[in-house]
Amino acid sequence: MSVGRAAIPVIVISYSSNAEDITECYRQKANAYMVKATDLKSWAQYYAQLCHFWMETIVLPKAA
Repeated sequence: MSVGRAAIPVIVISYSSNAEDITECYRQKANAYMVKATDLKSWAQYYAQLCHFWMETIVLPKAA
């Protein structure tokens, strides 16, 4: 990565919970892997977990 250029985080969201799929995504430089909720009722909780993950993981650059 060049100095001064920010990397775009890659979060893979998939229905697959297969360990080989997950390992391959990380091998390909994904930053995170999440298994999708399989029913509509679970989507709110899933989305909340994704938002929590994002807010706890990111670091914003300092203002110039």
